[in-house]
Amino acid sequence: MGDFQDGERRVRQAAYAVQLLARHGITELDLLLAAFQLPWCDPALGGHRALAAKRPVVRDWADAVLLATMSAEPRPGQDEDGAWASYLHHVRAMPPQVRAVVLTSRYADVAAGGHAPEEAARRHARLVAGLDALAA
Repeated sequence: MGDFQDGERRVRQAAYAVQLLARHGITELDLLLAAFQLPWCDPALGGHRALAAKRPVVRDWADAVLLATMSAEPRPGQDEDGAWASYLHHVRAMPPQVRAVVLTSRYADVAAGGHAPEEAARRHARLVAGLDALAA
C-alpha cells in the first residue's frame, strides 16, 4: 500500500476509534489523543513503536496512555501468538477507560479496511479471539 493510502487509512482508523470512544462516553482528551496516535505507534496496527518510545520524557497523560497501550515485538524465542497472549494479559490489567482505547483501536483497525485479504482475516480473527480478554 502506498504511503498516502496507508496514511489515509490510519487517519480513518484513528478518527473512527476516537468517534467510538466519544460516542460511548469517553471524552477525556488525553485518552482520545492517545487513541488517535495509536495507529502510528503500535506495531500490531502497522505502526512504529519508536515514534512514541523515542520521546525523552513522558510529557502528559496522553503519552503515558499511548506507551501503555502499544503492543511490543515478540521477545527472543517467543512466537507472535505468545507475544499477543502476553499483550492481552497486560491489557486486561489496565483501567477500563484505558482498555477501551485498546479495544476501539483494534476494532477500528479491522473496520477501516485497506489490508490485504489474508492480513484482514488474521487481524479479524485475532480481534475476535481476544475480544473477551480486552472487554472483560
